[in-house]
Amino acid sequence: MFDDYKVVRLAYDRSDLTARPEVEIYTVKTAIWHGVAFPQDIPCYRILSDCSQVFFNGSIHWLAADWGVSHCSILTLNMTTNLFKEIHLPEYLVHYSSMGVTLTVVGDSLGVIYSSRPSGVGSSTYKIWAMKKYNDPTSWTMIYDVYYPDTDLGRPLKLRHNGDLVTESRRCNLTICNKEAGCYIVDGCCSKGVKLWSISIDRYQESLALLDV
Repeated sequence: MFDDYKVVRLAYDRSDLTARPEVEIYTVKTAIWHGVAFPQDIPCYRILSDCSQVFFNGSIHWLAADWGVSHCSILTLNMTTNLFKEIHLPEYLVHYSSMGVTLTVVGDSLGVIYSSRPSGVGSSTYKIWAMKKYNDPTSWTMIYDVYYPDTDLGRPLKLRHNGDLVTESRRCNLTICNKEAGCYIVDGCCSKGVKLWSISIDRYQESLALLDV
């Protein structure tokens, strides 16, 4: 149903970390919640709530991990078929800490940003992969690899269409970096008291739909 809007709800049992989530989808047209079966054969089933998510190619994409958070992959939910699938991360990232991985969209491709920012060192590294053929892990291609030896530019948020990398600093400012022109800071993006990890950037499509009707 391409002319409808949906809400996805995933609920985990905190007393049983090995249990798969309960999934429900609400459709605005019917005003009804209905259950969706979560597959038992997907090893990375725990969505990492502190990490990014993107809607791309008709599916929601989350970063997910196994029970011990020793292995990460991308969990997808197709909003037409209501089916879950798994997409493997670039091999370089499979066993890295999920804290350094951000999902994004790079042009017309699904993308992944990896950042390494050693505490107390003041340096930062950013690597970005684009999946040239959707749902084909062998098509992951590194398109961005930059090292800043003297600067921690912060948590990566988005790669813009022009190739600029947008990051969030520890002081909750946005930094926009261009590999040729350098970086500049956008002050005042957070109000006082706003916590880190509270900023996200995503694409949107304007609509005149009235969701309360």
